[in-house]
Amino acid sequence: MRLKDYFILLTLLFLSAVYNSAILSAVLGRYDEGIVLVGAMRVLAGELPHRDFWSIYPPGQSLVLAELFKAFGVSLEVARFYDLCVRIITSSLVYVFLRNISVSRLLSLIGWVSLTFWLGAFDFSGYPVFPAIMMLLVAASFLAIFAKSKSLRAVFVGGLFIGLTTLFRFDFGVVGLISYLLALYVFQKASLCNASKTLFFATLGAGSFILATFGPLSYSVGFENLFTQLVLTPAAVMPKYRALAIPAGFTALSAPFYICPLILIFSLYIALNRLKIRSLLAGELEDVAGHMGRRRLGAILLFFSTLGLFSLNQALVRSDMIHLLPLIFVCSILSPIVFYLLITELRARVSPKLNRAAVFSFALIFLMTLSYPAALRIKKYLNSRSSYPVLSHGIVSEELASLVDFISAHTHPSDSIYVGVINHDKFTYNDVAVYFLARRMIPTRYHELHPGVTTTPQVQNEIVDELEISSPKLLILANRYIPTEDNQTSVDLGLDILDLYIQSKFKKINEFGPYQVFAPIAES
Repeated sequence: MRLKDYFILLTLLFLSAVYNSAILSAVLGRYDEGIVLVGAMRVLAGELPHRDFWSIYPPGQSLVLAELFKAFGVSLEVARFYDLCVRIITSSLVYVFLRNISVSRLLSLIGWVSLTFWLGAFDFSGYPVFPAIMMLLVAASFLAIFAKSKSLRAVFVGGLFIGLTTLFRFDFGVVGLISYLLALYVFQKASLCNASKTLFFATLGAGSFILATFGPLSYSVGFENLFTQLVLTPAAVMPKYRALAIPAGFTALSAPFYICPLILIFSLYIALNRLKIRSLLAGELEDVAGHMGRRRLGAILLFFSTLGLFSLNQALVRSDMIHLLPLIFVCSILSPIVFYLLITELRARVSPKLNRAAVFSFALIFLMTLSYPAALRIKKYLNSRSSYPVLSHGIVSEELASLVDFISAHTHPSDSIYVGVINHDKFTYNDVAVYFLARRMIPTRYHELHPGVTTTPQVQNEIVDELEISSPKLLILANRYIPTEDNQTSVDLGLDILDLYIQSKFKKINEFGPYQVFAPIAES
């Protein structure tokens, strides 16, 4: 990068901060954001993730937030500023990465605009995917350095960042490692070099970090317990209970689900073409020994294309926009590179009219992916949130604010409360954020309730035993079933172990909108 690029980067950092600053005043996420906040609270209290509390996410985000809470105090503002910094750095790194692989300033800015638009569209603060994609982008940067310098140190450091990714999203780390190794292997073969040493250093970098972190964690938690929470539940349970179909029709909501796979396939084709895979498989080595720059961009395209194809599975299982974000991130990197190649290479091979038509067509397809975040941003601007009260912990609904005031008035900080649902075998989520707002003890490992997990006899009996031991002062229950989700959450299993226990031991004493407050019968 040149001096001018550093001035541009400073400007982009400022613009990213301004555009994403709305997250600081966004309404508190009752479930997803609550999971991250409460996990950090429990870590700060000395509890160990996956042993002392159940979580589908690896411990990285909870550990980082716990350290920030320790340094700056437990508050939503601290978590939101951390999230804002991650968003700013991630989107700005896109520009740096693209410029470092010789993509033009204009096209690099397009990549920055795309990811900034999408990151700013979501009020989901603390999402572990944000730091995970940031780590993958850094790993890709070291892949680009290796492709230019053949430095094994760069391969090793890139592997370390792949390993670091697993600490925030285990599935992204595994997929990232597969994509990383594949890109390195194909690049080395296309360069007529031995790939063994390169793959060894990449695996050593990722493996050393994973062993250093998950090794002690597995020893403390138990391998089976850790495997169930981080691998088995996301792979086997979530597709049944969290599945969402792609939005119907071809609208701003559904367009990215159709366009992103096209960008991936086109990018993969270009990657294989630049790496001369056909000639390599046919043994035509003279044809393989081409220009280093072609192979370098080919390796980067292959890494992100493969990463995107794996990420496509998540987007197709639960087809909402937040789960499309990893795929959008990949396309924000791939699209400027493809633009660059179309502009620079087609110009010399086809007529100017055909070249312009190709570039315009691809630009139109790419810009259509921005229709949803643009529409959502406009909608947010038009819908004022001034009617929401502001607690010391964040912006919440009137009912939730009243509930927290009631809990504060009727319990001591050393008392425990349980936050559940009306029907524990037919629900979509629970209001985890109540734990964070109330700042009371949590009587169970399961502060986050998942269909397919909480709806099993084993877990319900475990929660009953925990409630018996801890004797919570209050129970907060709400009906959190979303009937529009066409998955197995719509099935009432008739498993009433936990619900019958609550009915026999607790009595309703108050109500705040959807929230029903229960107290032990003897005390009420």
